Amino acid sequence: YNALSNQLAVMFLAKDLQSPVVAVSLAIGLTSRDTQLLDWNDVGLTGVARVNVTIPNGAPAWIKLMTTNQAGLHSITVTSTPISVDRTPPMAGVVRDVARSGTTNLAFQSD
Repeated sequence: YNALSNQLAVMFLAKDLQSPVVAVSLAIGLTSRDTQLLDWNDVGLTGVARVNVTIPNGAPAWIKLMTTNQAGLHSITVTSTPISVDRTPPMAGVVRDVARSGTTNLAFQSD
């Protein structure tokens, strides 16, 4: 997930040994059962899906894939764990360029 562009990329392998897969759709929800963030979208059969979706800061986002075979039967797979986005900027630390355990800040040196 790219938090700057709000684009999610998902790689998948969809197959059915009894009937060819004819469609794959992707949805995203705040629980493993809903599609609140992104309703079902056809993502093709290429094995890579790219969708634009805004995932709220700190909220779980459950990714779901639905495959449809030539017989019209559907199968839905849900990720085992959700993804979560942390948009909180990191806190700056302190950097000291000191000799060994001394406390005097050394001057910048160059070649």
